[in-house]
Amino acid sequence: MCQEKNNIIFCTCSEKKIGASESLNDYSWSLSKYLGRKETSLRGKIVIPKKDLGNGITVENILMLLNSNVKSFDFDYEPTERDSLRIEIPHPTERMRYFRVKYFNGEWTEGGNNIFTSITENIAEGKIKKRTHNNGNRCTSP
Repeated sequence: MCQEKNNIIFCTCSEKKIGASESLNDYSWSLSKYLGRKETSLRGKIVIPKKDLGNGITVENILMLLNSNVKSFDFDYEPTERDSLRIEIPHPTERMRYFRVKYFNGEWTEGGNNIFTSITENIAEGKIKKRTHNNGNRCTSP
C-alpha cells in the first residue's frame, strides 16, 4: 500500500500503465491558466460549489495535497499565479457537484477566477485516481 498520506493523483491518463491505481468513480478535473481580464456585459447564475464531493474529495483535503510536496499531477507542472483547478462529479439529483481552487500568492486557496470576466486557457484535464501502492507518483488507467 502507498505510505503517503495523500494518495490522490490528477491523472491525464495519457501515459501507458505504470504501477497501480483505481479510478474514484467519475470524478473529473480541469486545470486552467489565467490569461487576463475581459470586459463583458454577460451575467448569469452559477451553481454554488460544494466543499465535500465524497470519497475524501473535499476542498480541505485537495488544498492540503496541492500545498504539500507530494507530486499531484501525472505530468510536469509548476503552478503560476491564478491557475485554477476545477473538480467535479455528476450527481443524480443536482445539476452538478463541483468546487474550484486557485493558486494565489504562492499557495492554493479555495475559490476560482470569475468565469464571466476571466480569459483562461486549458492546461490539462482528466480523472482523479487513487494510488493503490507507491508507483512513482504516476497513475494508470483503470
